[in-house]
Amino acid sequence: MADSSMSGRVHSLLYPEDEERQRINAKTKAYLNNPFIKSDGSLANKYLNYQQILDNPGTSPVIAQKITQATGLVSSVRPQIKNMSNDASQLTGRDKTYAETAGQSYSDYRTNTGDASQNDRRVSSFAKSVGKKVADTGSYNNSAAKGQCVWYVRGRAQEKMGVNLGSMGNGNQMWYNAKDDAKLAPTAANIKPNTIVSYKYGTSSAGKKYGHVIYIEDVVGDTVYYTEGGTYYHNNGTDGVIKTATRQGILDGVNNNGGHMGSGVIGIIDLNKYL
Repeated sequence: MADSSMSGRVHSLLYPEDEERQRINAKTKAYLNNPFIKSDGSLANKYLNYQQILDNPGTSPVIAQKITQATGLVSSVRPQIKNMSNDASQLTGRDKTYAETAGQSYSDYRTNTGDASQNDRRVSSFAKSVGKKVADTGSYNNSAAKGQCVWYVRGRAQEKMGVNLGSMGNGNQMWYNAKDDAKLAPTAANIKPNTIVSYKYGTSSAGKKYGHVIYIEDVVGDTVYYTEGGTYYHNNGTDGVIKTATRQGILDGVNNNGGHMGSGVIGIIDLNKYL
């Protein structure tokens, strides 16, 4: 008679430590084969604008493939990978994790905007204005201290959206005093055009006490176009100048040039809720 006690144990010929060794070896192999992934599986440089690299026609298909493998992003100008489902349940690996975490269908996740109406093949109207001033700050007239970041975003909301926010406190108080339905959590998917990002701390001595806010002008794929104000910028005429960052860079308070705008992101204010 066969030993029935063995029947439940023949499904695996590996000891637990061998299975763990195989798992580690698989991770190491992915790390060795992809320069954009660190040994722990995280991005080698989370501040790099991977979307911009993907969209550059000079980027080789091999590099593009490795970036997609590392980030889950896809090019907005290259032919897309075939046979990808719009159902996140059909995705695997990093794609599946990202889509499920963001709570998005793949059609939304693919553009990395959180909004299916956003088409990442679009070229932003601000693309040619990077480094240039787009805000008419000379027309700003509100109750906030002139030149400060709060004064700037309130003025920009009025100029661009026709929205008069009124008094909402300091930079690190604005999100708490916003309309309830305008308060968005600080996630990559919630970074959208015509929103205000609030940080607990700015970079100046005053900012470390009163916080900082920036104005999101546009978002295309993983490229965020934003402007900001503050005493330093106002005094040298650079408030309202278009700058760029990745979505993660916005959350971390670091732009594509390595400059810092704030830290301790609090939340995002959706100005469309004020219309």
